[in-house]
Order: sequence, then C-alpha cells, then structure tokens
Amino acid sequence: MKICFCISGQLRGSLNCLDSLRNIISVLEVKHQVKVVFSLWSNIGNKVDGAIALGQMKRIFSDEAINIFPPYFYSSTFWDHLPHVLESIKPKEDKFIEESLNTWFPDSIIDIESSSMLLEFPYERGDKNSIKMLYKRWRCNELLKKYCMDNSEEFDLVIVTRPDAQFTLLNDEIDLTEEATVYVPHPDAEKKFTNDIIAYGDQDVMDTYCSLFSKSISKEIWRGIHLELNEFLKSQKIVERPLKFIKFDFLYRDNPIGLDAISGRNKMLDSALKLASEGIKKKSTKLSCDDQDLQNIVMMRMADLYEQMGEVERAFNCFLGSYLSTIRFDSFERGNRGFNVHIRERFCNYLISLELYSFSEIRDQISSKFNNICKDNTEMLLQSLKVKQTIYSSIIIRIIENGDFDRLLELDENCVVKHHVGKRLYNKGLSIASRDENLSLTIISVAHRICPSLKTA
Repeated sequence: MKICFCISGQLRGSLNCLDSLRNIISVLEVKHQVKVVFSLWSNIGNKVDGAIALGQMKRIFSDEAINIFPPYFYSSTFWDHLPHVLESIKPKEDKFIEESLNTWFPDSIIDIESSSMLLEFPYERGDKNSIKMLYKRWRCNELLKKYCMDNSEEFDLVIVTRPDAQFTLLNDEIDLTEEATVYVPHPDAEKKFTNDIIAYGDQDVMDTYCSLFSKSISKEIWRGIHLELNEFLKSQKIVERPLKFIKFDFLYRDNPIGLDAISGRNKMLDSALKLASEGIKKKSTKLSCDDQDLQNIVMMRMADLYEQMGEVERAFNCFLGSYLSTIRFDSFERGNRGFNVHIRERFCNYLISLELYSFSEIRDQISSKFNNICKDNTEMLLQSLKVKQTIYSSIIIRIIENGDFDRLLELDENCVVKHHVGKRLYNKGLSIASRDENLSLTIISVAHRICPSLKTA
C-alpha cells in the first residue's frame, strides 16, 4: 500500500515532537511505501496569540501552575498577568528546520513558510488559529497533489495531522474498503463535533477533507472548526468512523513551565503560594482572607499540596471550599476552552481518586459540609455529561471486574459511559457468547445503549 503522511502547522518546542511519527513510519515501511509531506511555519514555539484556552495552557504550563490560575486569566489578556513568561516562549524563527527534517525524514517533501502573513479575512473569526491550521492543511495537500501529478502517482492512504500530535500504531493491517469514509478520533455525529487533530482516508476523501479552508474564508457565519468540519463532511456525504490501525494519544508537551518560573512575577499568585504553605502547616482546610479572589487561589493551591501529601479527602475539601463555594457557575459544558471546564476536570479526578461512584454518596458528602452555592454547583456538575460519564464509567468497570452483570439491568436510563469503557463492556459480551448467549446479548445491548459512539464503530 502507498501511504502519505501530510504534516502541517507549527512545530512545538522542538523536532522531538516528531518522534512518534518517525517510529510509526519505520514500522510501516516494512510492508508499505511511505511518503511524508511537510508544510510548516518557519518558527518553533507555542500558540500565544488571543485568548489562552485550557488546551493551550496544558501544553505550556504544568498542572500545578494551571491549578492556581484564577478564572479571569482565561481571556485575551492572559499574558498581561505573566508578561515575562510570554517573552520566554514566543515562537522563534529557526533557520535549520528544513535541514533537520531532511536528516530525520529523507526523501520527504518539505515546505517551510514564513509566519509573517496576516491571514485576516472579510468576516470575524473566533478561532483564527484554526483558520491558519486549515490553510496549512490545504497547502500541504496541494503539495501532495502536485507531487502526484508530476510523478504520475496516487496514494492509497493519506493521513493528515499536525506535527505535535503523538500517536501509536496499533497494527500495520489497514482496511479502507468503506467508500467515502474518513477516520477520526471518537466520532460523535449526535454532538455534531469532529476532532481535527488527525484524520485519514483514501486520497480523494482527504482531498475533500483538506478543502475546508476555502469555506472558512468565504463563509460569513463561522461557528468554529469542530462544528464546521462536522457539517462540511456531512455535506460532502463523507461518513466518519473511529481510527482503527492508529491511535491518537496526546499533543506534545515540551518542558511545561512550573511554579518556579512564575514565582516572583505576580503579586496575587505569590501571596497565594505563601498563604497556602502556611495553611498546610496548620493542617487547615479552611482559610479566611480579606480578598475573596486571593482566598480562592489559596484553597486551590492547598488542594494541590494535600494531594502531594496523599491526603486526597482534605484536598477535595479544599477544592470544594474554593470557587465552587463562592461563584455560581452557569455551565460546565463548554468544550475545552475555559476555567469552568478545568473545575469540572479536577472534580472528576477527585471522584476517581476517592472512589466516589454513587451520586447520592457525593451529594451526602457535600451537603453536610458546604454552603448552598457549593451544593448548587455540585448538582450542576453531576448533571454534566462528562461527570456522568466519569461516574457511570467507574460503575461499569467495577461491574466487569466483579462479574456482577445483573447490575446492568439496574442502570439508570440516563447512564452514559466513555467510549473505551463501552467498548470494554461490548468485548466482554462477545467473549462469553459461546457459553451464555442470553447474557452475551444482554451485555452487548446495554453496551450499545450506554455508549452511542459504538454504533459508529
């Protein structure tokens, strides 16, 4: 099979972010012909323009640092609070990118483009960085097409991704028998959301996939990359399926900035770090400050410190006593962009660490210790899809591990689980089909009900 990797965008940190790509290519080349096309910006670094969403924060800062950032940091003025950090991580021109790529990926097609272009369009775009990404993908695909025309060659498989995507090769057997199909991480047609990190399909499908750039600059109302990509694929009669022979793991994170680099640069954060340390010495889970913003940051930092000491319940109490007890949140369902999502993720992590797998148990733990604001926020969290998935996924894992499948019939009708848990339950049903067909059918039926994404697999 002839395979082409189309890698476009900006290198993050260093060329080390391409390690997983090199490893995968070395395995695929045993059985397949592999070509790589690069279309990269000439600078290396992080995204620093515009509002810094949670995803960008996680690729720049350590978890400890992110945990003390207050909600007002999540805005277009983020770097006003940490200007010295901005100067240290601004993308920098690298004259040796092409030379290095030629060494790492011999015989590849390499296009290095200056990032001096403005790339502004007639209509306002809330996700300008995504438009730049679409531009580079389109350009990379055009380079591939030019190569094919010049060499009278076609590829059976085209994989489109970004240079900082880290993925694992599951096997080297590639099935592309389904026509008009694009393979992406965790497709979910019901949510009208398409992951844009990595995609693959035959060359015709991927040529269409990469043409979204033209829509992004001509469409007056642009609702963001994920919704628009989902709608565009449907309009082109292209079906989404989950990745099969390759698995996306994470985005490359190069030496995240920790608390040491932040210390001494922001008075509010410095005060919070000092007070939190004093609070831990007193073994406290409550600390009163004149400034509510300061107190919230202190409590979040104390939660981290208690976690490091292995006192997770104390940490959870500090976490609950922070923003969840002082701010009335309006939603925890805003994709991956804001402070609210960060709170939701930490909440889920505590549920897993403390093995809190019951909605009533969680409510009881909070109602006896915290105010009405915290109770209301917790109730909203418990209605959040991601939190429900965390709780129900934990329940299903325990059912599988204990073999207590009768409990599946007692599950709430609103039960929904993460894809990998639904797949695990589904596979368990398949594995017992030969010895108990009725139970197998029941398990498989429940797996499909509580994990809708299995239907697209």
